[in-house]
Amino acid sequence: ARYSEFKVSEEGDGYRLTVGGYSGTAGDALSSHNGAKFSTSDVDNDRNRTMNCADEMRSGWWFTDCGASNLNGLFKKASNGYGIAWGSWTRAGRYSKMMIRRK
Repeated sequence: ARYSEFKVSEEGDGYRLTVGGYSGTAGDALSSHNGAKFSTSDVDNDRNRTMNCADEMRSGWWFTDCGASNLNGLFKKASNGYGIAWGSWTRAGRYSKMMIRRK
């Protein structure tokens, strides 16, 4: 997946994600996280009011409602659903790599 726009704001804004301009064949599993603040187990910024997605998924990410994508997930997906997730993938990824370059 490629995105023509990918920005992370400063700490004071919760490292808010701005993402757009998807292209590729992997499916767009990140645009739904646009505008989300980064969440960790000790800083719950997700939009889910019943649980802390970062704590539940055991990773930090720009969670909205614990779904769509999580490239910081655990190495292997267990029966509990933890793992590297991307959109409609049915199996967890073995690794993830995010590369950013200047325009």
